[in-house]
Amino acid sequence: ELLAVLAVTSEEGYDSVRSSVEYFRIVRRERCRFESIVEALRSEFTPMFFKRDVMLFVNTLVNSAPDVEQRIEMRAELVRAGVLDALAKLKEQTLGALSGSSEGLSNDAYELEVQLQVFETVLENDHKVALVNLDDDDDDDDDDD
Repeated sequence: ELLAVLAVTSEEGYDSVRSSVEYFRIVRRERCRFESIVEALRSEFTPMFFKRDVMLFVNTLVNSAPDVEQRIEMRAELVRAGVLDALAKLKEQTLGALSGSSEGLSNDAYELEVQLQVFETVLENDHKVALVNLDDDDDDDDDDD
């Protein structure tokens, strides 16, 4: 949560958090920056509240990027790390937890579900923006002819 707050406070804070994630990747000898983060989402041993906090961090980091290209690039790294499979499993887990009886678990599951929806919604919106930008670039190229 603290990293998420730091990422949104300023451009310097955002850059520091991205650098920290890169440093963590190097120290852990990961292929891409988000392997440990995705593993935390994927693991059956990770508590639901921690998965919620991880998704909050991911959404904050991705959505605080200065432009759509950087958000798409960061999501591509997450996809390479296996986030799509992890999110599919998380959806199943949250549905199961929400239908269960433990109120604390269902609150965590509900808040995690909200974070999953945020990730998907902004992903779809960014793809739409990227397609519009591509169309605009194509139109500009046509005008040059």
